[in-house]
Amino acid sequence: MNERLRFGSVLAGGVFWGAVWGLYEATAGFLIHSVPRVPGLASIVLVPFAIFCLSRAVRVAGMNGAVIATATAAAVKCVDFLLPQLTPLAVVNPTAAILLEGLSFLVVAHALRLQRRARSFPVLACGVGAFLLLWRALFLMHSTIMNRLMAMHPQQHALAARGQFLLLDSLACFIAVCALLGATMHAHRLMGGWRVGERAQPPLALRRSMRGATAVHAAGLFTLALAVQVVSRWW
Repeated sequence: MNERLRFGSVLAGGVFWGAVWGLYEATAGFLIHSVPRVPGLASIVLVPFAIFCLSRAVRVAGMNGAVIATATAAAVKCVDFLLPQLTPLAVVNPTAAILLEGLSFLVVAHALRLQRRARSFPVLACGVGAFLLLWRALFLMHSTIMNRLMAMHPQQHALAARGQFLLLDSLACFIAVCALLGATMHAHRLMGGWRVGERAQPPLALRRSMRGATAVHAAGLFTLALAVQVVSRWW
């Protein structure tokens, strides 16, 4: 029984935070692409929230929860395949970005053992930097492969654009994430200490009720994220 509760909690927690991530991508992404392009804006707005959702998924459901959250957010983005006006790359690239962000986060989180113990700000900051460089390097590899498969010629000044994407955008995002992380850790200290992963286990009957409520919320939020994704693309 406890094992079934555990699996249900992991699934519901992962879907919930993946749906939150997908919903944010659909709304914030739509707004970003509705304004004149500002270099690094998408990175600063989207990536920190992805880190937040993945860290929350690990907090409530462990590493498996982060895997489920990544798959859920990618599934929300994949609904674009049903919309005929979009090109394949317009769907594949954002979906690949989400999957590579999730993969990179899991690699860094496993290396830092985030699920098991609290980490100091310098260690977490190094983890953020490693995550940003890793997922961007992987995405550049994906982009190169897709361009070759689609027989697309590299654009002029592609090297400079790739350098900006890998280094300058990563730096801007790193500053934003570390500022938010530092503020969050300071707030936790003021409220009684910074303890990652510590949570009391409620009674079994209460856990069943909590699991049911979380599962309903996760399903509803996932449905909402799908709807918002479709509407934002049709708008």
